[in-house]
Amino acid sequence: MKHVTRAGYFGPVSILSIAIALACVSPRVVSAATSTLACDDMMKTAFKPDANTTVLFVKEVKKGDPYPNPTKEQRNFPSRPARFAADLCWVKLLVEPGVPGPAEAPSTSRGIGIEVWLPERNAWNHRVHVLGGGGWDNGTNEAVLDKMSGGNGNLPAARLAAEEGAVTSTTDSGQQSVGASFAMNPDRTVNVAGWRDWVYRSLYEQAIKTKALAAAYYGASPRYSYFEGGSGGGRQALHIAQNLPEQYDGILSVRAAVSWAGTIGQLYPALVVLRDLDGKSLSREQLEAVSARAVAACDTVGGKHLGFILDNRPCRFDPTRDVATLCLSDGGTNDTQACLTPRQALAMNKIWYGLTIDGSVPDPAVDNGWDAARTGARIWYGYPRGGYIRSLENDLTWPEQKGPGGDLIALALGDPKLGTSDFRNATGKGEDGWKNMTYAELAGAFEAFRAMQAVTQSEPSEHEDLTRLKLSGTKFLQVTGMHDSSAWVQGHTEYYDRVMAKMGGPASVQAYYKMYVLPGLAHGYFSGSANADANPPVPENGRLYGALVDWVEKGISPDSMVFTSPGLDSESSVYKIFPRPKGPAMSLPVCAYPTVATYVSGDIFKAQSYKCR
Repeated sequence: MKHVTRAGYFGPVSILSIAIALACVSPRVVSAATSTLACDDMMKTAFKPDANTTVLFVKEVKKGDPYPNPTKEQRNFPSRPARFAADLCWVKLLVEPGVPGPAEAPSTSRGIGIEVWLPERNAWNHRVHVLGGGGWDNGTNEAVLDKMSGGNGNLPAARLAAEEGAVTSTTDSGQQSVGASFAMNPDRTVNVAGWRDWVYRSLYEQAIKTKALAAAYYGASPRYSYFEGGSGGGRQALHIAQNLPEQYDGILSVRAAVSWAGTIGQLYPALVVLRDLDGKSLSREQLEAVSARAVAACDTVGGKHLGFILDNRPCRFDPTRDVATLCLSDGGTNDTQACLTPRQALAMNKIWYGLTIDGSVPDPAVDNGWDAARTGARIWYGYPRGGYIRSLENDLTWPEQKGPGGDLIALALGDPKLGTSDFRNATGKGEDGWKNMTYAELAGAFEAFRAMQAVTQSEPSEHEDLTRLKLSGTKFLQVTGMHDSSAWVQGHTEYYDRVMAKMGGPASVQAYYKMYVLPGLAHGYFSGSANADANPPVPENGRLYGALVDWVEKGISPDSMVFTSPGLDSESSVYKIFPRPKGPAMSLPVCAYPTVATYVSGDIFKAQSYKCR
């Protein structure tokens, strides 16, 4: 292969073609090393896989040593140990070149930071378990040598390495700024080099360097290599499935941000509040009440209320016609502070339907947001009915929305003022200018960002051809919650539908790529139902990764999974933070999309009462 110069990344050569060329050079398994490395400063000179890679830091940590800094796990679960559970070798790598520019510019990068955790030699299980990052995944591996990076969700990479015995790693994706600002150059043009590192090159380097370091440290290649990512890391998993499947034996994408353009669509609820409700959001009580009414209207299974909606597709709850929702003064029967005016009820239908070019919404009896694809006036999907809609980012102050959508608008239109107050550029800071947009302008920004993908290749939902994944022999497992408030489920199902259409239908695709939609669950895999007492089944920590390992190494299909509601003492349960639901615990089979758990007969809270159909 001809050497690809850095200038080539800025030219007409596509990022995808570079990905294919580079990935085909490196096999899935690194050749065995002839000698082993020591966990000391000599590694800085001994490990030199290429001219661009530098070992910044090496430290041996001992079982029982305190973590050098709090992790996300400690912030969310203060009672969990903050000490290393085993002896580990802690290594930080820097892969150059970075992205040049002014010292203070967010688009300036020193290179790609990678942090690796290596178990003791006799504790290694001969696996590499690479982790993705959440959100923008920026700056998690600063060159501050005593700072420990994050991991996947609430589980630090160091904890996984200690408990599993696998080599784990994380990356900062080549960006050391905060948020989306890195993607805009000081002159407001798109930072193509930064996007390239964030979207693809960091994932390539993470895979190659993690396996190379493991082989050098242990004197043997890993037998199996896995990638696991949630939220933004789930997006990374999709990129890997599309562009780097040869580097892994198994890929796990959890609650993925399938469409970044979709996060612009998620500004639509805020715009509905601004345009239709004069900027006055519904109160917490109103949001909870109308959403709970939707649950009560659509959660009946076997003549009983399940507490959460099993399948949103047939749900046609319409608050504009529900007298128990409408205020007494507007012809309804609700005389509480939680009642809705007809104007507010219509706004809820818009939020549940999704972004349109003109703010229109059809009668839910005709199209409830699940009946038709994105055609005509509709640009993106809406929040599923019956969800815990307060968990929408900053929903109680929707006009103060801080999600990534506004910053993506700033990038797509080249105007930092359109971004949130966190967005900064040499020519100006974000001023939440997107709030002044009309419905048509928001839809236009959505399409402008999609058009930008021709340059940045950062939208995984645009690439449904998974031929390389199919030919690689790699297994790909994708899981999302039905009521995920940060990555709306229709984006996932639309993508999988297009993959099936492209790749020969469900029977063909499911030989290597399975997707599971989990009823009633939100982004963090806790109850996403507006019914506070709902107690849907939840996958325990490690269960999904374990299912992927069994699929790869034992040929056991994930279709055999059954999930149960978490117990009060469950280590995996986020109910140690959130109030524990009072509803009955239940079990449910996990069904590969496009099938869903369908009630047949018996106890509605028992898995044996359902079939995947």
